[in-house]
Amino acid sequence: MKKYICNPLNLPYRYQIKRGFTGNETVFREAADPTMLLFKDTYLLFPSMSGGFWFSDDLHIWKFKATSELPIHDYTPDVQVINGKVIFSASKREEACTFFQALTL
Repeated sequence: MKKYICNPLNLPYRYQIKRGFTGNETVFREAADPTMLLFKDTYLLFPSMSGGFWFSDDLHIWKFKATSELPIHDYTPDVQVINGKVIFSASKREEACTFFQALTL
């Protein structure tokens, strides 16, 4: 059977609900600006505002790995392999970015 990969992926990402001055609620989808890389035969997907990352061996079945060691409220993550380790960085408002070693699966 053929398998197809589509964009966007149907992942259970987070939503943010904000209440405006008028009392109306606005729902924003999170998990934007993703970075994906292949590391040791596993695809790793790091989107904004996710509290972790997704991983997959085949780009079809994705599992979520929650982690409190990566910043949950930073945007536009970038992930690179440096010296055999996955290094994570993301944008902060009016602050320098911090670098983190991403957790193992």
